[in-house]
Amino acid sequence: MIRKLNKDDHESVMKLIGPKPAENLFIIGDIEAYGYDSDIQDLWGQFERGKLMAVLLRYDRNYIPFSEGQYDVKGFADIINLNPSRIEISGLKHLIEPLQQYIHRDVRKHSETYYAKCIGLSYEVDKEKIKLASYLQSSEYHENVEMLRSIPEFATGNLVLKRENVLKRIKLGEPILFGMKKEKWLLQHPQQPKILNLR
Repeated sequence: MIRKLNKDDHESVMKLIGPKPAENLFIIGDIEAYGYDSDIQDLWGQFERGKLMAVLLRYDRNYIPFSEGQYDVKGFADIINLNPSRIEISGLKHLIEPLQQYIHRDVRKHSETYYAKCIGLSYEVDKEKIKLASYLQSSEYHENVEMLRSIPEFATGNLVLKRENVLKRIKLGEPILFGMKKEKWLLQHPQQPKILNLR
């Protein structure tokens, strides 16, 4: 059985996705930022005998499935196919590949992506350089969006990068951006990141 998840399911969700925080970084982060009752995202769960076996996150037009084993691929595809917008699907390769055959709609592009997890630094942090980081001002959002769009993996994506959307994300509780710049933005990431990653 697949149904929409709510805050009462949180413990079951974290029990399923929590043991693999790097693989589920986006699902965990979006749940922390937006919870289970938000216009920008939805979560569904597949249950067998009352146990949560798989989850499907929709954040804007991006869908991410996760399961430790086999899951109801067709059931998740049916949910995704109901979205009238151009969509994006991301996640672990072994979970995405069986899903693709059931998706009968326009998908941005299928590409293999990788992630990296920072577990420690091999150099000492220069505290003076840290002082160069500053909070992103609303007048700088457009410049920051252009920097993000210069990254090939983001250039053609369905990223929510309009200034209005950045403001909306901040109002909804997503961490405020900060970065360092020398004429142009060089770095940006959420305040107090738990895991640095490349997607």
